[in-house]
Amino acid sequence: MKSRSPLAELRNVGPAMLRDFEMLGITSVDELASCDADELHQRLQEKTGQRQDPIVWDVFAATIHQARTGEALNWWAFTPVRKARQAAMMEPGTHGHPVRLPPVANFRSRGQEVVLSIPRTADQLRRDMTKPA
Repeated sequence: MKSRSPLAELRNVGPAMLRDFEMLGITSVDELASCDADELHQRLQEKTGQRQDPIVWDVFAATIHQARTGEALNWWAFTPVRKARQAAMMEPGTHGHPVRLPPVANFRSRGQEVVLSIPRTADQLRRDMTKPA
């Protein structure tokens, strides 16, 4: 009988997310804590050859947050964070293509509201966006 993954104990993680973690090679909460939601979302799209729903990013962000802090928040608490980051990173001249987002520096919560802090100025973010990957 297969033992239950410790990842299954995290809020928001069901069978589909467990399969995604397995596909990405993530087997422990400690491994997950060192991950980045943008990177996981991109890697999953590359591995599956399919565009993944943006909500998958929200679940990645929520589970990473829990792995790092122990605080279990619902995935939808991260939806405004994703949308704000996407809006902040879309610039004229990108022709509507998403750009690589910088890592989130800090998530903190007030109840179920998640606050995003990126210690950068708008000019620094624009410069970061135009750097080659």
